[in-house]
Amino acid sequence: EESGAPTESGAPEESGAPTESGAPTESGAPEETTAPKVKAELKLSEDRTTVEEVINWKEATYVEFPDSVTSIGEEAFSGCTSLKSVTIPKSVTSIGAFAFSDCTWLLSVEIPKSVTSIGEYAFWECTSLKSVTISNNVTISNNSTSIGEAAFSGCTSLKTVEILNSVTSIGGCAFYNCTNLQSVTIPNSVTSIGDSAFSDCTALEVTVPDTVTNVSMDAFENVKNVKYQGNLGGAPWGAKALNGEKIVTEIEDDEE
Repeated sequence: EESGAPTESGAPEESGAPTESGAPTESGAPEETTAPKVKAELKLSEDRTTVEEVINWKEATYVEFPDSVTSIGEEAFSGCTSLKSVTIPKSVTSIGAFAFSDCTWLLSVEIPKSVTSIGEYAFWECTSLKSVTISNNVTISNNSTSIGEAAFSGCTSLKTVEILNSVTSIGGCAFYNCTNLQSVTIPNSVTSIGDSAFSDCTALEVTVPDTVTNVSMDAFENVKNVKYQGNLGGAPWGAKALNGEKIVTEIEDDEE
């Protein structure tokens, strides 16, 4: 619906508190504002289990979910450029595609263990996002099984990512162009990493466990350093460093 979609520029009107462009400052954080806190007015599905959209998307700065909500629908909060923080309740099990995309002022998100899937482009271009669950970290909860394509792509303020056990796959472009991302913890439960999943994370240093057997050729392109916990000859991808040279190195097991 027209009332539920952002303007072509993706920015709120002047009365919406953010800067005219709707983008964060050069420091990566939005400018301070004296605008009042505005609660998001949610449009729910008929059975009140799914958030479909935010009625006052231009002005909403925070959200409170009803206990009945179990899923956040596709594009539900997309373009809510005044939204600053989100705490997702334990009743929620899924976050839909583009659910929080282009929320350029969003600083933090708390995702509970109940969430088992994060859809593609879920937090795409959340350029101010620094914290998901834990300050300055992205934590994919213990029960989650997949990180969707481009789920955190373009989140240029993220610094570290910790993916906990039970996640089995990381989608293509999941963390693409997260230019400040410095470290990622990938658990032994992960077996596949999609195309360009960490591509252009130019500050990233990461160790990949030998349980990962399916990795695209561009998964770690232009990262700072990649190490593989397995037989070097069996490294399943051709990661490239900034200088174009292959940078996958083998980690030798410590002798007892």
